[in-house]
Amino acid sequence: MRIMLRLSSLASFVVLIACSALALGGCSRSEPATSAAQPVALHYTVEKMHCDGCVWAISNKVTAIPGVTSCKVELEAKTADIEVTDAALASKVEDAIKRLGYEVARKP
Repeated sequence: MRIMLRLSSLASFVVLIACSALALGGCSRSEPATSAAQPVALHYTVEKMHCDGCVWAISNKVTAIPGVTSCKVELEAKTADIEVTDAALASKVEDAIKRLGYEVARKP
């Protein structure tokens, strides 16, 4: 009986503290999650690729850019299809490919 009374008192105390914290604004309530931004698709033609090493180099360099969510480079088609979180990253992607020595042009 005595243990039950202590547990009951402890539970009441915890509820009291929690309610006080909420009333005083001490506990923050998270806002509902907003929908994540849709990825932006960037499509490029890439010239001067000649082997799988070229594909690997471009893929590695581009995927290292923060905000790039996917990168698919095709040697035979001479294309790179890249998804980013923000369209403003297009210039960083293009610069990264150019610094590797390839010619890159954005497709509409």
